[in-house]
Amino acid sequence: MKKIDGARAAGDIVRAGIGNQAKSMADAERWAQLTLSVKLAELEERWEEIAGSPLAQKSQPSQCEYSEEIMTLTINVAEQSILSAVRFRRAQIERRVAAFFGCKKIKVDFRVGPIVRRSQAQEPLPSYKRRAPVVLSEEDVEAERRNFEESGISEELALRMARVKLSLEKLAKRTSN
Repeated sequence: MKKIDGARAAGDIVRAGIGNQAKSMADAERWAQLTLSVKLAELEERWEEIAGSPLAQKSQPSQCEYSEEIMTLTINVAEQSILSAVRFRRAQIERRVAAFFGCKKIKVDFRVGPIVRRSQAQEPLPSYKRRAPVVLSEEDVEAERRNFEESGISEELALRMARVKLSLEKLAKRTSN
């Protein structure tokens, strides 16, 4: 990865830190946690490749724990029916995840839980394609406010309604032209 203004990729920093001798046990533990965090982020990115496309669409890694030298990875699935079906593939998924992490003792637990997907929102339009804001003159707003107040509406509500009415009228003119 190219350096941009001295910035480095997290993976490069982790590899450099692991390559150097850790000065203390606390440093070694922090580097191990950082390495695991990077690997878990990579697992989430490559989940479709590891679990297979049909399962990846309905599941997502959610937790990772260590206990007695065994790593336990918890996978959330969308529905109970998928949970029943995926239990038959547990051994295959455990082998793939173990190969990904490079460890022998790994346990994969499946549970019904929330699946959080990355946003599918579109990027904002470039500035030259955006619609110009509606600009209202104070005189027009004041005239409309007086009209609303004459009909018995409070001053604050009349002001807001005047702004909305004028904005809608201007937007309607834009679309009709």
